[in-house]
Amino acid sequence: MKECWWKEWTPQVVIGANDPTTGSWEGGASSDDERYNGFFCRYYIVATKHLAFEEYGNLGVHVAYVYNKKDVHHLNGPAIGADFKFSLPQTSFINKAVNNLNLMAEYDSRTVNLGAEYSFWKDHINAVIQFNRCRYFSGGLVLKVHLK
Repeated sequence: MKECWWKEWTPQVVIGANDPTTGSWEGGASSDDERYNGFFCRYYIVATKHLAFEEYGNLGVHVAYVYNKKDVHHLNGPAIGADFKFSLPQTSFINKAVNNLNLMAEYDSRTVNLGAEYSFWKDHINAVIQFNRCRYFSGGLVLKVHLK
């Protein structure tokens, strides 16, 4: 269901799974076959809502519940995230540069992570950085091919 499907305040709701065929529902590895370890298998329900702040930007708020039947999986529980994409008036070079920045933060039942994305060249090249547990750095470049 998309945002505002019923009323203006209605969030988008998503129910899904990633990698559901790896045996998580059976409790993980029930045999010696490593393909069925259930490690990446998660089931989730997510609600997300975006709020526009005129002349400042857009705030996205995301609330989820993530589940994996494995006993050793420590990420069962709530996950909360937020992102802010700037949308300042195009009155100066600084404002135009800041408008390409997207800031992110998340809590995943165990850790707090911070990140940022900066878009170059009409959103075709993006630099992405993340601080896992607010201290372990990872980053990279993303090339997007827009098919439309």
